[in-house]
Amino acid sequence: MSTVVIDPQAAATTEAAPAASVKSAYADWPQPGDEREQPWDHQKAGVTREQLDALHEEPGSPNTVSPIVIGHSMPVLSSGSGGDQSWAVGELARRLNVLGIKTSVGTAQNPFSILDQSVMAGVERFREEHNVAEDPTAFGGNTAAGRARAGAHVGPWTWEAIIRASERKLAEA
Repeated sequence: MSTVVIDPQAAATTEAAPAASVKSAYADWPQPGDEREQPWDHQKAGVTREQLDALHEEPGSPNTVSPIVIGHSMPVLSSGSGGDQSWAVGELARRLNVLGIKTSVGTAQNPFSILDQSVMAGVERFREEHNVAEDPTAFGGNTAAGRARAGAHVGPWTWEAIIRASERKLAEA
């Protein structure tokens, strides 16, 4: 995978230039075959410790340095999710369908919108095609077990990627 390179001349002209360079490098994230680092991995994505520390100087200030800031409030889903979250499983299936990925929910074989193997297979296909990984931090850390647990969930980064990709696809139509 490639890393984001920040233009040192731009950094010298203004303090906001490094953050703007990192953000603009991810403006079209994710793409099929994407080779960029995961946007939640700040170090690999080119966000400096100083930039992150500056976010905390003013409580409540907006995150202006991360390549991607989560812009949705979708719930974390896992196998068997449904019931009170069936609306979210339905939305996930609808967006996957926009991207050409069929699921049991999208083909009306799963009328209760349960997150089954078909829907998770669709999510896994999307992740593979777009090189998207869920941030393992909340699932035990960046270890094999943490990454496996993160991969078994549709968390904020997977949602963000699917939402962005499906919105682009709809805008093209």
